[in-house]
Amino acid sequence: GEGAGGVYRSRDVGLTWTWEGEGLASGEYFDYGINHSQGAWPRLVRSPDGTLLTGGKTGRWLLVQGADTNGWRKVNMWAPTWKRYPIAADPFVAGRFFRGGEDGTYETTDGGASWHAFAPLAGKVCRAFAFDRHHRGLVAFGCKDGIFVSYDGGATLRRLKAGLDAPTGTSRNIVLDRGRLFIITSGSGVY
Repeated sequence: GEGAGGVYRSRDVGLTWTWEGEGLASGEYFDYGINHSQGAWPRLVRSPDGTLLTGGKTGRWLLVQGADTNGWRKVNMWAPTWKRYPIAADPFVAGRFFRGGEDGTYETTDGGASWHAFAPLAGKVCRAFAFDRHHRGLVAFGCKDGIFVSYDGGATLRRLKAGLDAPTGTSRNIVLDRGRLFIITSGSGVY
């Protein structure tokens, strides 16, 4: 309820806040991220049309708040082998989100109503996504076996050559801004 846990929104750069937790069931709140190696992943992402997506704390579902409503609804996204997984919103395509995990990478283009396996990353474990808000179509994927970059929104991918890649490992976060790619590792520094 108001003044309790959940999601809050500010429309004046943080001067005032309103509670937007309608539909968040007690005990099934969103995943705020307490694992140190995964703490930089976004836990709440927003589509250009105002749709919000966040991960459920148990990892078994996602929560979606549509642009046309203030209430949240559950989307079942069973992730059997691990609890937390990355999510990302395409800043240029309304209703398009990615969700990664041990069971693959999934994409929705209808605001979370339906999901499908993301074919360009079939068979790859990806634990980080980053869109560049200044370059339409520029997106990076942090996968277990390397960093992949796309200039066409993910339709085609190229793997960064080994000399430019971060050390192998699965706990990598990535940031993409104005064409600059930052790779944040859990123990080997920032690239």
